[in-house]
Amino acid sequence: MKSACRLFVVAALAALEVAALALLPTQAAGARASLQAPGYDLLEISARGQGLEKLLLANQGVRGWTLLDISPDRTRIVFTKGPSTYVARLNGTQVRKIADLSATEAAWAPDGKKIALEAWATSGEPNCGGKDLWVVAVDGSSRSRLETCTTSASWAPDSQHLAFMGDLPPDGLAGKLVVEGENGAGRRVLVGPIHAPAEVAWAPRGGWIAYTYTNGRAVRLHVVNSTGAADVSLGFGEMPTWTADGRHLVFTRAMPHGTFPLFYASRDGRLKRRLARYTGTSPASPSPSGREVAYVGWDPRCSCQAIYVVSVTGGGRHITTREQADAKLDGIFWTRGAKHPALHASYSVGGLRPNPQHGSGRSSGKGSGPTA
Repeated sequence: MKSACRLFVVAALAALEVAALALLPTQAAGARASLQAPGYDLLEISARGQGLEKLLLANQGVRGWTLLDISPDRTRIVFTKGPSTYVARLNGTQVRKIADLSATEAAWAPDGKKIALEAWATSGEPNCGGKDLWVVAVDGSSRSRLETCTTSASWAPDSQHLAFMGDLPPDGLAGKLVVEGENGAGRRVLVGPIHAPAEVAWAPRGGWIAYTYTNGRAVRLHVVNSTGAADVSLGFGEMPTWTADGRHLVFTRAMPHGTFPLFYASRDGRLKRRLARYTGTSPASPSPSGREVAYVGWDPRCSCQAIYVVSVTGGGRHITTREQADAKLDGIFWTRGAKHPALHASYSVGGLRPNPQHGSGRSSGKGSGPTA
């Protein structure tokens, strides 16, 4: 890479920092970040909006594989194809099947050694409003079903415990916030029953868990300590994402007039600041420093979506790239430890175009998706 200022989709650059991000395609509001589109391309994009640099993977739906998550070190992907789930390098090489499960969601453990997979229950298993939760070794050497009737699993920082919404009935309109060891030990209900439970996000530090549920027509956001104490309401909010220090989080809020403003708040609710008025239906992502946030928002100048970066103070907002009219941007992740961080953006259909104030064009592409 020629420039030291690049992103790997999901987030923003800090004053003297540029980290990389990884962008994932379409997902429904309230869902965890995952590439659920029938096809996508994965690109490296300059953090400062200097144009497309390299096509890492080309899919466009022709191979029928679905990317679910990217590893903590941003070097590998976990994806499904047909009835199985696989792990591969970012460029689609070194493909390894890890489970005969067609997972719908995946969460990579912070230590990079395990992946939590959620898959619909197979025939003959309990009918419920959730999915089976599995813990699978990245090398495929082990697999165990932790729970049934669950949704929205999130790893603890120690990579030994999971928080999730459990005990979901067939209609999915009730449930409990549960913490459990990866081996099934020490199951604890932190909150519940909860009406229409939705999302769970365990903070990288500090032992706090954000969760959402529907109250009437609105989604409410709470933060609770992993011991079950100090349950704090942050009001209306959804798609929560934590800063790296676990002290703040960003989230969106559905407004009556159809907009989804982006907010930045302290975990105790004392600080709450609106960062943007219009956002997309995918989670925003704070930078590793916690000083900036990247998000997918609406750009009225082109009547299209764009990837924005904004300071947590609300200033310095800028566009890194815009989507084509036939593209769909979703999900953003910062890379870790790259000498020259880059933005990895994926889109479900069509293509991305760079900020016209900067450079343009793609350089060499890799294969057309991992062959599994």
